[in-house]
Amino acid sequence: AEYMGELIYIELNRPPISDIIQSRTVKLMNSLYDPQYKDKDLPLLNILNSDDAKSSHFCRSLRSCVLADNPKIVIESSLNKLRESVKQKASMGRSKYVAYLDINPDLVRPKIYDCCYSTPDIMGYASLRMSSHDLAIERGRYTRTPREDRKCFCGDIEDEQHFLLQCDYYNDIRNNAFGLELPNDLQQFFDNKLSPQVIGQMLRSRKEYQPN
Repeated sequence: AEYMGELIYIELNRPPISDIIQSRTVKLMNSLYDPQYKDKDLPLLNILNSDDAKSSHFCRSLRSCVLADNPKIVIESSLNKLRESVKQKASMGRSKYVAYLDINPDLVRPKIYDCCYSTPDIMGYASLRMSSHDLAIERGRYTRTPREDRKCFCGDIEDEQHFLLQCDYYNDIRNNAFGLELPNDLQQFFDNKLSPQVIGQMLRSRKEYQPN
């Protein structure tokens, strides 16, 4: 199995903590070197400009942050690198990344996260989006089970597409929630505001079907 840390950051539209720290450092340094403080006696600025500090790697690193025009550039650059990493890995045929691009082709934070749902439902929703679930397709990656043997209770391959859109075991849940407006693909399914609640019901039903 592979670690897919990029997806967590893309899902939340938040870069790694190291880039957040760098962004805040850029903001601090830009404020220190603002012309309005030119004649002010600022201890930190005095230290950075001292002869002893000029040879310090730490101080040189801080001063280099002034080169960035805007702290937001640091954040957006970090997120763009993550997006490019996902696209590259998907182009190499890595199945998890291919599946994620089917769900989130624009690689943006889903609006669903701005709504209010129960914790189990939103956790189930997020786990299905990022292939961090208990479906046979995912369990088989850990056990090195051939893809064709990663079966659902119904006998078909149990991947996200099958579980959410196709398996007859969950027809009643889907029909009761969506009526005649059933989603046609995974992106439509995950973009629907009802999807976290539907996924929650489906995962609970799946536990009942799960053989001992």
